[in-house]
Amino acid sequence: MNIKAESNVKTNIKIKLNLEPAFQTIYLSSIFISFCVAVVFTTTIESFNWGTVLFLILALILFYLKKETYLRISEEKLQLCYFAGIKDRVVELDNITSVVISNPGGEVTLTTDQKTIVFYLNKHSQQLFLQRLEKYNLNINVVN
Repeated sequence: MNIKAESNVKTNIKIKLNLEPAFQTIYLSSIFISFCVAVVFTTTIESFNWGTVLFLILALILFYLKKETYLRISEEKLQLCYFAGIKDRVVELDNITSVVISNPGGEVTLTTDQKTIVFYLNKHSQQLFLQRLEKYNLNINVVN
């Protein structure tokens, strides 16, 4: 039973997606600023206030949404999930014609029959992504 559970986990792995570099910087800054404002509210006002609670909840929600931004590859589809499913895109693996990875920026350009999809991965995630594509033995041109 444990062997089957482990095999399901390994076939349905989540690969961490990065946001566009400029947007990621702004997003992480907003998390940091929200947390800092909550700390300032706590330290300057000695009684209970809603500002601390509001900005702490905002920082936690933003952090959770960033954490739940991932790429998942299964046997028949590739799923890009941004912000815990707020923005979700599914691409059939059979429709993918080429993958171009630019290492300095982490940009991955995925070309399908109808459109081009661009997303960003760090170096470790790029390696996982390539390993997952190789595992399914697809006839996809990968330019690294």
